[in-house]
Amino acid sequence: MILKKYNEYSINENSENKSRFVYVSGGDYASLQFKDTFEGTKVIDIINNPDNYKSEGQESIMHDDPYWELRILDFNGDINEEFVSFIKSTIQTYDDSKHENFWLENETI
Repeated sequence: MILKKYNEYSINENSENKSRFVYVSGGDYASLQFKDTFEGTKVIDIINNPDNYKSEGQESIMHDDPYWELRILDFNGDINEEFVSFIKSTIQTYDDSKHENFWLENETI
């Protein structure tokens, strides 16, 4: 598992706010495996305790050997939820989302 916590990317340096994400990637179906394993989990819980959500030691009903890389990303500034929705519905394809995906800190997996 690759775990990087709080990488900072400047979006609006004048803002005191931060936007945090959980980003899951890896091999084929990594994001889908993660979602199947932790569906219903609040993203803020993952951000606060990322070691509890690594792929090692997880069991999955749908996948023989679940594997994913989990990253917690911290962006300086506000990220508009409508923009994220636009990305997920227009730019990110459904097939791509099976392999890599991201969730805002106020979402639920």
